[in-house]
Formats: sequence, structure tokens, C-alpha cells
Amino acid sequence: MVLALLLPNSSSILPWMMSTNPAATTIKASALAQRAGLHMKRCASNGRLLSQSLCVNPFDDTDNNTTTNNDNSETNHNNNKQQQEQGATTTLQNAPSDVHLIVLIHGWLGNPKEMDGLKESLMEQSQIQLDKEKENADNKKKSSSSSSSSSRVVVHSVRCNDGKTSDGIVAGGKRVAAEINEMIQEIRDRSTSTTNVNDDNNNNNNNGGNIRLSIAGNSLGGLYGRYALSEIDWTTKDTNNNDGDDDDPQQQQQEQAPAQSQLIPHYFVTTATPHLGCGFQQTYLPLPRFIEHPLGNIMLRTGQDLFRLFSGKDDIIQEMAFSPTFLNPLRKFHKRMAYANAHGTDLQVPLPSAAFWAPTDSVHTVVEHDAEHAFIVPRGVALTLTTPKQEEEESNSIITEPKQVVATSEEISKRLDQLGWTKVLIDVRHEMPINLNTAVDNESASTSSTSSTSSTEDANEQKQQKQQWTAKELLEQFDTGRLKSLPIGHMVMVANSKNEFYRNMCKPGIPIMDYLAREIINSI
Repeated sequence: MVLALLLPNSSSILPWMMSTNPAATTIKASALAQRAGLHMKRCASNGRLLSQSLCVNPFDDTDNNTTTNNDNSETNHNNNKQQQEQGATTTLQNAPSDVHLIVLIHGWLGNPKEMDGLKESLMEQSQIQLDKEKENADNKKKSSSSSSSSSRVVVHSVRCNDGKTSDGIVAGGKRVAAEINEMIQEIRDRSTSTTNVNDDNNNNNNNGGNIRLSIAGNSLGGLYGRYALSEIDWTTKDTNNNDGDDDDPQQQQQEQAPAQSQLIPHYFVTTATPHLGCGFQQTYLPLPRFIEHPLGNIMLRTGQDLFRLFSGKDDIIQEMAFSPTFLNPLRKFHKRMAYANAHGTDLQVPLPSAAFWAPTDSVHTVVEHDAEHAFIVPRGVALTLTTPKQEEEESNSIITEPKQVVATSEEISKRLDQLGWTKVLIDVRHEMPINLNTAVDNESASTSSTSSTSSTEDANEQKQQKQQWTAKELLEQFDTGRLKSLPIGHMVMVANSKNEFYRNMCKPGIPIMDYLAREIINSI
């Protein structure tokens, strides 16, 4: 993230990089075409936050223009683009009881459009899932409105940090938490209002439905998200209750109202997030400490946080790795995922910090994809690994606090691994405009083709049998290739869409975001 000062995020850099290789463009074209044909329903909503979010109401059939066909595909495409820019919303009248709120958090010098690549993928996968559910309901000759297993998907890109990413992780995290709390309360208010209207038709058993919360933070946004967890209102309470006389009939009626919906932590995802910070040689090119200090100060409080120029509780990178205030809510998520760029393709956040790897014996197990689902893994996904989740008591007994005033990368790495993570290694070297690795790989492949068949098979078999790796072994295998390619993987992996230049340059990341979106949406 440091050398981003030397390669700032602006449309003036590297304009010649907009040209992509034909093969990659062909792969992405189908995804873009499919996405362009996706019709998102336009529904009424007066809420300030909901009106800025993209929503899917699986059972709202009131819109007569929800079906796309060849005759009106161009019109639908234009409508879709306009809806994505303005923010499509949905009504809760016919929505299922549960809501899946997915919050996207942009990074340093970013904006709410930065993660539009993932947002569009999420909406596309939501529509695909909706179509399948309706088809299954039709096949079973059941009304789609009778299904209660679906969740309405609400995708929201935070806006509170737009133009405000220099005042530190704490300040940014607090703003994110406040916006998420406001979003949650607005969903609850609308659900409660709808439930009250339909009281005569149900027994209020679902109490307005539950809210599943998923968070995806890109780069610095991942650290904002981790901090925000400590200030999100996880409690279930009835906000209709007011102080007053117990004999007040109005208050008695309010006390009999259904309790608020539960807030269920679901997925917490980071993409190229500097979990270890940038200090203590966590930069693309290791820097001496006396250079890290002025660089951190140039980036104001955010840089000071990332380079860990403070100590004790003021070292927020360390504090979030050891304090139960931050670890406990993160531990409660159904799944924690970290996407990281391998082979030296990420200038801003190198692999060790994104995957929080240090040369330790922390065990990572390879995730095998079964044959039925192997086809959905895009080329850019090199390897998926998991770390075992330890129980809270066991975890606290191993490492309760750093051994010294300034925690080492090894200590932070081990502490985070104990929560249980899925780490996805991304290799986008084949998409880099300048890539010396390609020539090396081709030469290696050519040489191996002349070797004996038995030797090749033995090597492949040995690699396939490698089901467990230590963090040290993973660093030796995947933290390679620096300065051998143009390291723009930080933007490409997430299909960064902060402006038109980035959107065009980062199209190769669309299949990766489709892959992530598919898992998040299909997880319910």
C-alpha cells in the first residue's frame, strides 16, 4: 500500500494498459453480456439508505416488466445501467421474511463505485438463484409466494468514507459502523411496519424476519470492517418501547409488539486487505524502519496506522488482532474469507499482509473442489486453503496478549489464524500487460515436456498429495515473482470500478468476483 504513493490511483496512469489480451476479453464478454441482460426490479422506497442500495425481492411479481427477451434486450440493458447508477430498490410488501444484507466497503482513496464489480456479480447471482427457485416452485405446482426459504438480498456500498480515508482506521471504522447500524434499523423498521400491516394474516412467528449480515471490505475497507464489528448493534430489542406509565394502553400495546429481528453474522470477506499493516517490512519492496516513518506521516493518520507508528492500544493493527472487543464479533461470523494476490502481482498489499502469513508453522489445509463444481472455479483462483477454528477459550489460552509492547507479524498472524479462515490465493499474472513470469513459465513447461512421462507424473502426484502447508511453506511457494510483472493485481482482482478507466482496465477480475458472489449468495 506504501508505494501507491508512487503509483497513485488516478486515471492518468498507464493509459496503454487498457488493452487486454483477446482470450481474456472473450472469457469476460459472456459474463458482461449476461450481466447486461440482468433485469433488476424497480420498486418504491423512500428510505435514504435503502434508496442507495441494490435489492432483490424474490417474490414481488407486481412489476410487469421483469422478463427479458430478445426484442427488448437493448431497452432492458439501458434500464439496467440507469438502475445501477441510481440504485434500484425494492418494496417489503411481498418480500420473504428474511433479509440478507451485504455491505461493501471501499478502500483508501476509493469511492462507493469501487466495488461495483462485486455488487453487479452479487445481483446477477441473486437473480439466477431467484429464477431457479421460481422454476422449482412452478415444477412443484406451488405458488412462489409460499416459499419461505429465500432471503431478500440487499447490497449496499457504504458512502460515509467517500473522500475521508486519510483520518485513520478508527475514524473510518466508526463511520462504517454507524452507516451499517442505520441500514439495519431501516430494514427492521420497514419489516416491522409490513408485519404490523399483515398481522391479521399471520401469527407473527417470524417477528419480521431475521437479517443476515455479510461484509466485504476491499484493501483498507477490510480493516474498516474489522473495526466496525466492535460498534455494530448486535442486540435484539424492541425500539417501540418508550418510557412512561405502565398503565398507558399505548405502551402496553407496544410491549406486546413482536421483538426485533435477529442480526446474524454470515460472511466476512476481505480482498487484498493489509491485515499485518505496512510497517516492519510488509511493503512490496522491504523498507528500513527510518523510511517507513516519513512515509506513514505523509499518508496522515491512516498511514500512521498502517505503518504502525504507534504502540500499545494506539497500534490499531495490533489491537484488533488481540482485543476480544474486535475478535469476538469476528469469530461469530459463519465464515471468514481473505482473498490475496500471489506471485508479486500486488503493489499496494503484498501477499504476506493480505493473507496474514509469517514464517510460522500455522497449518493450512487445501480445499478440494469436487468434480461437480470444479468448472465454476475461474482461472485466476490458484489455491484455496483453510485454517482450523479454535474455540474461544482455547484461543485465549494460547495467545492472550503480545509478548512485547510491539507485537510481531508472527504473533498477529497466529492470532488471526485461530479464528478459522478460508484464504483464496489469486494469480492474475496472465492478465498483466508486462509479465516476465510468462516467459519463465513457458520455458519451464517446454523443458518439462521433454522429460520422461514418469517423472512428470511423479511430480504432479507429489504436488496433489500436498494437502497441508505451513504458513512458512506457503510464503516460499507463492510469495515470489516481485518485479517480474506490472503489479496491478490490487485493482484487477476486485474488478475495481471507481471510474471508467479502472472499470475497463480491471475487467479481468470479473470472473473472480463472480466466483465470490456465487459463494456468498448460494450459502443460504
